[in-house]
Amino acid sequence: MIEDQSRSLPAVTELLCFSARSALARWFRERFGCSITQWRSNAKSRSSLQQAE
Repeated sequence: MIEDQSRSLPAVTELLCFSARSALARWFRERFGCSITQWRSNAKSRSSLQQAE
């Protein structure tokens, strides 16, 4: 859900049953070591590289 950039973070927060966007952001940073925005940016870069191959 997070990789799908057409989905807003408030929508993802609700779909994943977090009480607030800050709770999702905190969990994500603890689990993956970066912010959701950073991760989405990197995912977009990876996707562009894969399409170029």
